[in-house]
Amino acid sequence: MKKSLVIALVVVLIGAISVPVAFALTETQKDELYDLYRQEYELRLQIVEKQKEAGLIADEVAEELKARLTDNWQHCQERMRQGDYAICPCLGYGGRGRGKGRLGGYRTCHFQTNAVNRWESAQSRK
Repeated sequence: MKKSLVIALVVVLIGAISVPVAFALTETQKDELYDLYRQEYELRLQIVEKQKEAGLIADEVAEELKARLTDNWQHCQERMRQGDYAICPCLGYGGRGRGKGRLGGYRTCHFQTNAVNRWESAQSRK
């Protein structure tokens, strides 16, 4: 009885140690994720610029959105320096179970709330 309990405990301990190692990102994977997040950030900046050029959003709103995207990108970079390469907040769409909403899910992100509120108030003044 004790022998089987010790064997089971050893198996569980080995499994607990090996699981994080199995799911660790390689340097290549980290570099690829970083590049993809950087491309996403740059594309979002381009989208805001095109929306401004097309007159869909006001100049001041576009600048606020760009500033927010830049702040979010810096936050995302800090998380990646700490080893967290999960989906960066506010660069993607909302969290689980949420629709993407207006402006690509910014409503679900605490970094973007103020910019969206200003965008909505600017739209209502038109």
